Amino acid sequence: MKKWLAGIVAVVLGGVLTWWLTEGLRPHPPEPTKYSVSGFWKYKMTSEVSGNITRGSVTLTQDGTTVTGVLENTFDNTKSGVQGAFIGNSLELSRNTGKDTVQNYRLTKQNDNKFAGTFENVGKWPDRGTVEIER
Repeated sequence: MKKWLAGIVAVVLGGVLTWWLTEGLRPHPPEPTKYSVSGFWKYKMTSEVSGNITRGSVTLTQDGTTVTGVLENTFDNTKSGVQGAFIGNSLELSRNTGKDTVQNYRLTKQNDNKFAGTFENVGKWPDRGTVEIER
């Protein structure tokens, strides 16, 4: 009986050792690189209200899904903070223009270097239109 149990233990240990040597030591594929919106972007906004095209830049920093940054507006030569979130392929940002108006942005990732979407002003200076940002 002891020889029989020793034989079963030896077979099981041999199988585990064989599996560990063949499967357990295989390198696992690396985790996919996570995309980040952090960095310098140039933007173009086109107003549906006035038809004006505004260009400028925005520098973003991403921490998890939270996004913060600074938008430089060439229309009125101002810099203002932006904040929002990047989840999946959607980037939503907002900024207080300092003129009793909040500007909200909803963008969708087109590729690693471009987002496109819409903006809408809420407050004293209502406006809406399209916006694109590119690296």
